Amino acid sequence: MSVVDDAELTLKERALGLLLELSEQLAKAKNKSERDVAWIQIQAPKSLTVLAQAWAEHEDSMRSRLDSIELMPGSSVRARSLRKALTRMAREHRSTEAADRILESLGTVASALTMLPPARVVSPNILASCNVPRGWVLGDDGIYKLRPDGEESIRVTHYPILLTGRTTDVLSGEARRQVLWNSPSGWCQKTIERQTLVEARKITGLGKHDAPISSNNAAMVVKFLMDFEAENAEQLPMVQSTEKLGWLPDGDFILPEKRVVPPGVGAYPFTLAPPAGMEHVSRACEVAGTWEGWLEAAEVAKDSPIAMGVLYASAAAPLLKVLKASNFIVDVNGGTTGGKTTSLRFAASVWGRSNDGRPSMLHSWDMTKVWCEQTASFLNNLPVILDDTKRAKSWRTVRDVVYDFAFGSGRGRGAKDGGTRNTLEWNSILISSGESAITSFSQDGGTRARVLGLRGQPMGTNPKVGSETAEKLTELCSENYGHLGRRVIDYLVANHDHHDDIVEQFKVSRDRFRNALDTPVSRRHASNLAVLEVAAEIIHALGVPRPRRSPFAFLVASAQEAGKDSDRPLAALQEVVSWAAANQTHFVGRGERLPMGGYRQPQYGWAGTWAADNWEYLGVNGRVLRRILKDEDFHPAEILDRWKERGWLLTGTQLTRPIRLPGGVQMRCYCITPAAVAAAMAERERDLKL
Repeated sequence: MSVVDDAELTLKERALGLLLELSEQLAKAKNKSERDVAWIQIQAPKSLTVLAQAWAEHEDSMRSRLDSIELMPGSSVRARSLRKALTRMAREHRSTEAADRILESLGTVASALTMLPPARVVSPNILASCNVPRGWVLGDDGIYKLRPDGEESIRVTHYPILLTGRTTDVLSGEARRQVLWNSPSGWCQKTIERQTLVEARKITGLGKHDAPISSNNAAMVVKFLMDFEAENAEQLPMVQSTEKLGWLPDGDFILPEKRVVPPGVGAYPFTLAPPAGMEHVSRACEVAGTWEGWLEAAEVAKDSPIAMGVLYASAAAPLLKVLKASNFIVDVNGGTTGGKTTSLRFAASVWGRSNDGRPSMLHSWDMTKVWCEQTASFLNNLPVILDDTKRAKSWRTVRDVVYDFAFGSGRGRGAKDGGTRNTLEWNSILISSGESAITSFSQDGGTRARVLGLRGQPMGTNPKVGSETAEKLTELCSENYGHLGRRVIDYLVANHDHHDDIVEQFKVSRDRFRNALDTPVSRRHASNLAVLEVAAEIIHALGVPRPRRSPFAFLVASAQEAGKDSDRPLAALQEVVSWAAANQTHFVGRGERLPMGGYRQPQYGWAGTWAADNWEYLGVNGRVLRRILKDEDFHPAEILDRWKERGWLLTGTQLTRPIRLPGGVQMRCYCITPAAVAAAMAERERDLKL
């Protein structure tokens, strides 16, 4: 068929000419053999190519001509077969053209966008080296997916979104990606877990940051980002990251604005990726004002032992890791309007903002236990500062926070995927304030060895002078902050090779404090005091003015008081003896006398036995005693064992002894010795005088 070779005809004319020749030959054919020859000629490869290309572009005209051929005698089956073949070949032709167009569309991100993000957001070199993945179109108006059948492209987003970097957490090993997008709010870049990018239901969470993602396009955005990652696996820069502040395994220290490295160590790309909700804490840890301005605040506060104590504690938090020391709590407690909050502002100004509200390094006790765990984990080696325990939602919140913070890790929790989440951990110091001692929220003796209580009025007892001092200190700290903390970190990192000398200084100081303290619990505070003393020497060497009188005499006295307060068996005995003294008529021997002799039994039964004169013991019914202890949050079994060890109970084969009551009835009682009762009351009287 010569029509195929006529180059002057259009593709449509050539294809229609072939079908016209076929219809003419079929019309002239006298038998089946002649019709077969006509069909064999139209199915030649060269003819089929012309027909398929024309079918792809002019299907309606081609289908109409082929329908007329199908009506000719003996041609219906062959015509239908030809129609199917041409439809299939046309689809393949369109796919080939689409693939060619896709290849032609490949280019760099920089060439695809006319409105490029600022260099402070992402390096122009990254945009110039990363390619748009095959099958996609990226532009200022969003992302489009090219269809393989050559039909119109599918619009995925109305704004561009892409990857700009890969990170690996140096502590957990988790993979993260830096994601960049544009929106009506402008360009934004965030470092998020890679797991978020591979699940459509998770990536929609970026919508709260104004990312162009919703439940309608999440799956397509995931596909684009995964294709983008695969296309640019070698071009995307690899950086290390961490989701918490503080020390890294190699001795570097992470602050929100920089990574502090020892002298001579080369810089390498690093980024801080705060967990969700911790961005405001990161923003609070910043520098403002001048070093000289902050030193004016230190000059104002230097003669307050409480203010200097919390200052040392704030600066000492990064030292715990160096000294391999345990977490502890510094608690400022006393009457209202005494300057407690002001002293905590002073401590917070070591690292960043100390104003009310967010962002601030000074937080309120009006929070949840989980929030405190997350904040402590993010700050890691920086102090957690909580103001005013009376704002806590519950006394149990204070109790649990004190215990968990001292322990150094949060509660283990399960994950939705059936595994377990990473346990939150920290190594730091908690600084708290409140009208009541923080230890009053718990009867646990172990935590008292971790709580150094500083009782008094930080700004002095003169209301007028204290108020003026607090106002001046607050003003200076609100304008100048973050300087001392950076200097402490620079000092510790720069002297990385001399940390052993710092540890030796700590040990000498600890031993000296142990010799000065006389109870087991107060001696445990020797390590805490030594940490504060090492921190004090460092910050005074860095230029912080020294107090006219050392605050450590006050701190040692506070540790002594903590040791006395931590004697939980004695405190429990005091509660039981006080209850018995207030309810003497509930005891046989001191109850109400009956006219005919004997005693009138109380409505709820006898609480025990306690002779009026020359008594040998105070016998308390076991049920009553356990109720008293539980009401005061003591552990009865533990307390009774300690009482027995100290010889405060008269025992037989058991801890209790059978006591005969009026009427011949027996009751088993815990029998407390007169010496124990006298010791408990004497200690109580001393506390009341204080």
